Amino acid sequence: MKILNTLSKIILLFFVQFNLLGASVTISQTKEPKIIFDDAVSKQIPIEEKNVKIIKKEEPLPKTIIQQPTNTKLSPIIIEETKKITIQTSNLPLDQKNKKHSFNESIGLIFASHTIGKYATEGSNVAMTYLVNKNEKFNLQTLDIGMETKENIHKALDNFKEKKIKKVILLLTSNSMWGITSYQFIENFEIFMPLVNKSTISNPKQNFIFGGMNYGKQFKYIASKASSNIIEIYDETTISKSLHDELAKLHLPNIQHIQLMDKNSNYTPLFQNAHKIKNSTIILNTSIVKSAIILALLRINDLQPKEIFATQLNYSPLIFNLTQQEDREKLFVTNSIEPLSQDFGELISFFGEDVIFSWVNYSIVLGLEYFMTNEKKLFGNIEIQDNQINYPVKLIGFKGTQFINANK
Repeated sequence: MKILNTLSKIILLFFVQFNLLGASVTISQTKEPKIIFDDAVSKQIPIEEKNVKIIKKEEPLPKTIIQQPTNTKLSPIIIEETKKITIQTSNLPLDQKNKKHSFNESIGLIFASHTIGKYATEGSNVAMTYLVNKNEKFNLQTLDIGMETKENIHKALDNFKEKKIKKVILLLTSNSMWGITSYQFIENFEIFMPLVNKSTISNPKQNFIFGGMNYGKQFKYIASKASSNIIEIYDETTISKSLHDELAKLHLPNIQHIQLMDKNSNYTPLFQNAHKIKNSTIILNTSIVKSAIILALLRINDLQPKEIFATQLNYSPLIFNLTQQEDREKLFVTNSIEPLSQDFGELISFFGEDVIFSWVNYSIVLGLEYFMTNEKKLFGNIEIQDNQINYPVKLIGFKGTQFINANK
């Protein structure tokens, strides 16, 4: 039965894009050039070519916790409409018996492809797949503003205001808050921000819901499990420094820090601090690739800590490809992603996206669920408390090539 359900959803998505099965479908999208971002695996992010209005250049925003592409230079742009999808499911051959809500509104999605890179394409794809999977009528409109400038943000919000779209997902970083809150009619919208945690915002507005991961909560959990003095290892990248700052806010006693300064991967500081590392509790605030190298170096040089922890940043199946089994014996990662339905997870995976390990995509799904149900409890186990999604924290260990629950 599950196989039939999954196949029916795959067939639904296929036919949705080709105006079959009696569905009223409108997809408006022009020819797209490709912009190549320089990261570990080169991603091609589509961006609109036609109907583009050039906006005068503004001062670029400071760096954020989302790792930004380094070799891409774009002028501030706003794309009037990248994708408009309207689906009427009344004639679709799907089971309607268990529907609890009737949703008939438009949802807007604004993202800045220059800032968030691959998450721009992933986010819009996941949003469309999720809404089709809900088996309800919806109208999804997405706008790519290119760069997070005040003028671009205001122009995008003007676009949705004119179209009377009130429910808006802002796939923007915390650096854009000044541009968002200064918009004259911002209180007329219901706003969900998947990338931003409320704790990082001063005086948040009541019509905002925040879905950003709480790394501070994960660090508190790690600290409660530490059995020895803590040594943090981090580097010069934007996200690593951001995690370092979050950890520093806890003012933990008996914590020391090792920073890898050289961008060309000079790991000398590890060996200079060998006496500190042995029998300590390590916290890795590094990318999964760099974490894998550090784990191998610690093992090869017999610098054995008591235990090694990492945050959500290193919760990825890629860890199995990058490390040896013995490298993972003392490694534990925190995870705040709760499982969604198996059918939906498989459907998303079929189209090359991920909601199991990508917290950004997962947060987008939570925001959509909130907009469509108006409930503060999502999927039965995730709650919105004081305008912030309250993520649980679990400890994940490793056994062979599997993740295991390591909560003690």
